[in-house]
Amino acid sequence: MQFPIIAITMGDPAGIGPEIIAKFFRLQKEGPNQFIVFGSPDIIQKSFQEEHVKVPCHVIDSIDEIKPMPIRDGVFIYQTAHVEGRLPIGCISSRCGWAAYDAIVQAINAANTGILKAIVTAPINKESLKKASVKYIGHTEILARFSKSPEVFMLMVNDVLRVILCTIHVSLRESINLLNEKIVYRTIIAAKTACANLGLEQPRIAVAGLNPHAGENGLMGREECLIIKPAVEKAISEGLNVTGPLPPDTIFLKAREGHFDIVVAQYHDQGLIPFKYLGLDTGVNITVGLPFVRTSPDHGTAFEIAGKGLANPSSFIKAVSHATSMTNLSSKTDAKM
Repeated sequence: MQFPIIAITMGDPAGIGPEIIAKFFRLQKEGPNQFIVFGSPDIIQKSFQEEHVKVPCHVIDSIDEIKPMPIRDGVFIYQTAHVEGRLPIGCISSRCGWAAYDAIVQAINAANTGILKAIVTAPINKESLKKASVKYIGHTEILARFSKSPEVFMLMVNDVLRVILCTIHVSLRESINLLNEKIVYRTIIAAKTACANLGLEQPRIAVAGLNPHAGENGLMGREECLIIKPAVEKAISEGLNVTGPLPPDTIFLKAREGHFDIVVAQYHDQGLIPFKYLGLDTGVNITVGLPFVRTSPDHGTAFEIAGKGLANPSSFIKAVSHATSMTNLSSKTDAKM
């Protein structure tokens, strides 16, 4: 018997999620039975047909059905909310927002039982979630709520950078208001944990300042002196290899050149603009602080090309690869204990 251990959520069905999932399975070299796709079976199967994925689909609708499945060729689809009526490809839609949300929640519920070890999420649309009256703004918040994880962090990984964020999906003004020594310190600790999860035990951690030139000793802002530097010093006193606060306009260049293993960014765009400037094909979003592994591609629903067969699955394939390797690393670590 072999049990599927990695969930894949459909994403917003009006976007490119089903397409990149189908392309992943078309390119998948090993047996697909370690994966379960959470989503609407008709949407997933239609995408498989369009992308010429020639494997059987086995539809299930209960967590209990996951346990006894033997090794066999095919893709397992866990049936979640159906999208009634014609699929509004490329459009904001409450129906699609709710279908995407239900697939995520069902996958988290399964992961909470311990049956699944990882979730790879296809892109969702925040406006569609809002239109569906979902009160959570995005994946990170949904994952934290339904896994009962009090403290989660957004980690971005590509071939040359690792970036973790102190604050995530809030306005810039609110982000600055939220920053305090505890948040910065806890993000530094999360950076070390994130690197360990990726197989790097003694990471060199760089912490970005908030203000231009990292405040110039208070000439351009006091946050570095009052918030960031004390957090860095506390982490150093506990044996972590931490440098900062460093000027935000040069810290990512130094990381890319190999001086640091991970950068702690103070707010969303400070970290994601340089990260995404390097390209979306290899970028992966990883949630740190969950009881299971969660990864996703570093792009959105791409409504402008949805339904046209043009979506590039590279980032999604990278996300699956990271989920697989992190799960395998975790299993080896557990076996040693």
